[in-house]
Amino acid sequence: MTDIHLVWEGERAPLAKAFVAAQKATDAVKKASTNPAFKSKYADLAGVVEAVVPALNENGVGVIQNAVNDGDWVSITTTLLHESGAS
Repeated sequence: MTDIHLVWEGERAPLAKAFVAAQKATDAVKKASTNPAFKSKYADLAGVVEAVVPALNENGVGVIQNAVNDGDWVSITTTLLHESGAS
């Protein structure tokens, strides 16, 4: 099961404005990988990063990902950090 938790630190407005600008500047992510089990195409993580991170960076947003392994599960926390200090 996936739990998604949103946590804001700092002023939301600068990060929100930058995130929307980055989203507008991002083209659709290409589905370049194939899943033979389901006979489908999908965008792998490298393709997503390649398509999204430059637009985020151009708008003052950095991406930090932290992985934690508790023995049974691996969880990833993604933080969007704005140049204003908001995250």
